[in-house]
Amino acid sequence: MIESLIFQGALANVSNELNSDDLLKFLDDRINDAEFYKFQPEVGKIYNSALDWTMIVSTSASIITIAGALWDAYKHFVQPIHKKGNKSAFLFITMKNKDGNFTQFSIGNQYENKEIFVRDFIKKTEELKIKLNKEEISIEKKSIIDSKKWIKIRTEK
Repeated sequence: MIESLIFQGALANVSNELNSDDLLKFLDDRINDAEFYKFQPEVGKIYNSALDWTMIVSTSASIITIAGALWDAYKHFVQPIHKKGNKSAFLFITMKNKDGNFTQFSIGNQYENKEIFVRDFIKKTEELKIKLNKEEISIEKKSIIDSKKWIKIRTEK
């Protein structure tokens, strides 16, 4: 079984200007060895989730490429909103660490410098890979793939 990392995220505070479909297509075009899922709530159910998408990547995928693609997504989707005056918009990314806690990145809020973001993202992701609970990640990956709430995004490359 190929080991995986699971990232989740959202375009935050963008109102109706953007949707996760465009973001996922953008990321899918730039990141190999990744599967993307969009949150699709079941009709009639209420959820606490602020996460719009999930990305499952092989641990052999290039973390530098992923960081660069996330930064490019910020520039493409969030920076134009900032220029229109909405400085609260940001790209939110989270990953679960070995203790079940979350490491989070807010590009455009917490991070406005590419070099600092890429450095921190690589460092924290590499730390996660070393301490990965492979069985827990495998179970979480299966639950996403089998879920009716997470719909796989299929794109043509």
